[in-house]
Order: sequence, then C-alpha cells, then structure tokens
Amino acid sequence: MSVKDNKCDGNDVYIRLRIYDGSSNSGWATTKRRNSSGCSASYVSWSDLYVNNDARILGVKVEACVDDAGADTCRKSAYIAR
Repeated sequence: MSVKDNKCDGNDVYIRLRIYDGSSNSGWATTKRRNSSGCSASYVSWSDLYVNNDARILGVKVEACVDDAGADTCRKSAYIAR
C-alpha cells in the first residue's frame, strides 16, 4: 500500500484496509499508515503487511483519508472479495 499528498493543503494523508468478516456491516479498520511528509514528497509505501483474524475474512476495501480538522475525509474502494 502507498499514499501521497496530492492536494498540498497541509493535512496529513493515510491509508488503511477495512476488513469484512461478517461481524459488522461497516467492517473494522487496520492501523492508519500515515504520510506526514507534505505535498513535495513522494509516496510512502508499506509492504508485507498482514491481518490476524480468528474469523474468516470475506473481503476488504482500501480506504484513503485526509486527516482534516474534525471528521476525516475518506474515500473507499469497491469491495474486494477474497
């Protein structure tokens, strides 16, 4: 996964996965992977990430967010079935 600040508004950006295992309709979120380098920096990447879950994972969505004042602005990908 990787994320970059394209808007250059001084707000950090982050990316995470939303995991769907049948326990809730909204899924649960992994750790925020943050890029605080600003708009002049390149992508920040993470690899070899994994999720430990006792339940069966049915699918995921990728969630990219801007760390705004108040509620963060986020966009989710389409559902990706396992």
